[in-house]
Amino acid sequence: MTVQDHRYHRPAPGVDLQGRLSPFWRWLSELVWRLEHGFERARADARPEEDTRVRIFLILIVFSCVFAGLALGASYRALLAPAGARGSGASPDALVRGDLTDRNGELLAINIVHYGLYIDPAEIWDRGLAYRQLRRALPRIPAERLRRVLDGDRRLIVLTGLTPQEKAAVHDLALGGVTFEPEDRRAYPLGTSAVHLIGDADTGGQGISGAELAFNDEIRAAGQRGESFPLSIDLRVQGVVENELAAAAIKNQAKGAVAIVTDVQTGEVLAMASWPNFSQSNRGAAPDGATLNRAVSGHYEMGSVFKTFTVAAGLDTGRADMGTLFDASEAFQIGDRKIKDFHAQNRVMTLEEVYLHSSNIGTSQLAVQMGPDTMRDYFRRLGLLDASTIELKESARPVLPRRWDNSTLASLSFGYGIMITPAQMVQAMGALTNGGRMVPLSLRRG
Repeated sequence: MTVQDHRYHRPAPGVDLQGRLSPFWRWLSELVWRLEHGFERARADARPEEDTRVRIFLILIVFSCVFAGLALGASYRALLAPAGARGSGASPDALVRGDLTDRNGELLAINIVHYGLYIDPAEIWDRGLAYRQLRRALPRIPAERLRRVLDGDRRLIVLTGLTPQEKAAVHDLALGGVTFEPEDRRAYPLGTSAVHLIGDADTGGQGISGAELAFNDEIRAAGQRGESFPLSIDLRVQGVVENELAAAAIKNQAKGAVAIVTDVQTGEVLAMASWPNFSQSNRGAAPDGATLNRAVSGHYEMGSVFKTFTVAAGLDTGRADMGTLFDASEAFQIGDRKIKDFHAQNRVMTLEEVYLHSSNIGTSQLAVQMGPDTMRDYFRRLGLLDASTIELKESARPVLPRRWDNSTLASLSFGYGIMITPAQMVQAMGALTNGGRMVPLSLRRG
């Protein structure tokens, strides 16, 4: 009895499931048969030189057709194919980020091509030798990771971020199974300067903090156009601000410090510094709290600078003018709470003197006279009740009082009972110094 093999067999090229030849393959097979039959007749007629000439001619025709096809395909891809279809070896999502610059075109961030190191252990003859040579050529390869990949059975990435020099050193080993893939890496040539403001981008080309995150889509679009993306800051101003801020912080033994310089007419940020700072390339070694952008993420009770807002509200509402008198000869009593002056004058003062001598008593009296609705309205219009409008995603909301009674109003009048960010403070001050226009802060160059 014959046992039939019912296993599935893939049909030969050009053969359908019923075993029939397609017309093209039938024609091709007949052509080959005729040529071979012609060669046999030439040999039978004792004309081997004709046999050789025909074979050479046939090979020449085949190679000519192949090269002509390749040339036509390359020409089509280069001249006629849609732009998005060219270079199909690269992922269409691998978008290049544009350079980040200051308002004058000075470089803040740039893309530099690095390489990922891949190993296919199936193509390596001597894995022990490959291990030793790779460790010698590139000492920073993690030994455990390299050993695990070499002992595996599939192609895996061993290390990312190889510089062109490191790639060349490994390439010169001429090891089979060792390949490289290009990857864009973001580099920040200024080191620690403007580090909080500029932010960072990941290896996938996405912004993850600072301006890199805030303008992520626009920076990527600029890169596709071969352009840079300018910020509003001026590196000359930024450098001076950072130097002065660091000197003041060290002199006063401060745990943290902030400085912001803006154009009050346009809201453009010309400099923003947070101390202490750190380096993106060595983020893990940053001191505690150094990675926090205190300018937009740190909350503080601002103290007596808030008296500016209280006095401005009093003048704008007509509740007082610079000559209005306030009795600061003794503490201001609110329930069981007494409000005193740090630099007590112990006398009746005009509103101008209240401001010049930073009187808690005088500003508290003015705030209570205006009442909670007026104070809340002016704080809202000055942007003190919401996060700063600056584009940075790290911009934090303020910590607001739960109640707006007289005691709270007194505290608010001289900067306590509410915690805001320095960016909010600067934005509100801008409205008082540019003629009364509330202009949002921005990192966009105007």
